[in-house]
Amino acid sequence: MDRTPLPYVSDEKLAIPEKLMHAHDELRTGFARAAREPGPLGVAARELMEMCMPHFSQEEDSAFRVFGMLHDVMAGRARLDTGVRNPMLAELRELHDASRGHHRGLNAATEALLQRANEEKNIAIARLAQGLKHHEKIEDKMVYPTIHLIDESLLRILET
Repeated sequence: MDRTPLPYVSDEKLAIPEKLMHAHDELRTGFARAAREPGPLGVAARELMEMCMPHFSQEEDSAFRVFGMLHDVMAGRARLDTGVRNPMLAELRELHDASRGHHRGLNAATEALLQRANEEKNIAIARLAQGLKHHEKIEDKMVYPTIHLIDESLLRILET
């Protein structure tokens, strides 16, 4: 993962909130187990896992790191040290639009895994699929809108 410092000044390290990382880690662990299943269930799990792993990494390298700025933005201490809009933040809307399309693909693959798990009465994998659906909903309804608010706040700071 790229951990290049952002052109942002803060007294604190830009950290990904633990809960977001924990959710990805739990899903990775679940997929590692599910991918070892034999037959069509394992195939469906591996296909979904191959879609999720790069998606998770991209979110961790870009979108989730923005949350490290939230405390300073809310406290009115945020400032950019380069005098230009943070390029990572400037690209997040485009990333989110692309992510929406990717989430639709993930949703279809997740539904396929959930259906297969239900057919095979595999509760653990059905829960994994439900967990991924819940995670994606949180991202769409809470994570990305919050990132956009942080971006807009930093833009206003830059304009003043």
